[in-house]
Amino acid sequence: TLLANPLNWRDHPQEQRDALEVALENLGWLKRVIVNQTTGRIIDGHLRVEQAKALGLATVPVVWVNLTERQESLALATLDPLSLEATTDAQKLRELLQDLGTTLNPDLDALIADLARRQGVAAETPTPERSPPPEKVVCPRCGETW
Repeated sequence: TLLANPLNWRDHPQEQRDALEVALENLGWLKRVIVNQTTGRIIDGHLRVEQAKALGLATVPVVWVNLTERQESLALATLDPLSLEATTDAQKLRELLQDLGTTLNPDLDALIADLARRQGVAAETPTPERSPPPEKVVCPRCGETW
């Protein structure tokens, strides 16, 4: 019964939809959908609700707020942009990802690698040093040299 907000100005590319699907499947609902009790319209969580519908879920975790329609519009306009103002502390993110290591889940590992790449903290894969080839090889069975 949750209503998509007709003024929702955010589009969600397929890459983001895929990432959310991985997160929901592996971590569950870490963030509730925010809905205005006055109008029944979603303020935050449109994609999560879409994903829940696609998965056939009948309910989603919701936090209800009581806003006027003007306040709802203000919240819709400012909620995500305010979080976008945050900057990345590259060192802390590197430490976090290093401590995390691999999750043993290829989808989550790909999601984390993409985050690291997008934030410019992806670890450079060192090129393994190769030993120089031997000058000659002697077969231990027949003694042939090549």
